[in-house]
Amino acid sequence: KKREEMTPQKAAYFRQISDRITAGVYNDYDKLLKIYEYVAANFYYDTVAFSKKTYQYANPYRNIYNHENRIASSNSDSQGRVATTCQGFSGIFMALARAEGIPTRLIAGHRATSPTYNWDTEGDPTTRDHWWIECYVNGRWIFIDPTVGTNNRWNRETDTWQTYGITNYTYFDPSEEQIAVSHI
Repeated sequence: KKREEMTPQKAAYFRQISDRITAGVYNDYDKLLKIYEYVAANFYYDTVAFSKKTYQYANPYRNIYNHENRIASSNSDSQGRVATTCQGFSGIFMALARAEGIPTRLIAGHRATSPTYNWDTEGDPTTRDHWWIECYVNGRWIFIDPTVGTNNRWNRETDTWQTYGITNYTYFDPSEEQIAVSHI
């Protein structure tokens, strides 16, 4: 419910980081892949925020800045580990993709919480409780869910950081059939 304005300084910072991440890559699709890998490898999912409906640190500028500069805050430590939720993962991805000039939009919907669930056991699938991204590249909109690309976790109640990095590419440009299994 809190928003901050995009300033020229923030836009320039996003561009500086995205240019570094995508250095040596010259097509937009591969730039998106590099951004996906950066987000999945470097950020942590806040396991408490979503489950308890507490404050979620979704500010892409602060999250990237704190990670890059190893700044401790309410959702980060001095080692550069920053925790957020799907909103934050998607915001980080969107800011970096847009900095590269790639049309990107934020999508709110619902994701089945486990591969063992199906739409009959999910509860209320009309609840908008998950955020992901769509990017326009090569003449089409592609689906990207940067949150599920990682298995890095942070439990703020125990201050436990689990580092696993990139776990999969399943939700980087999946088919419509793959999306339909888990996302509405």
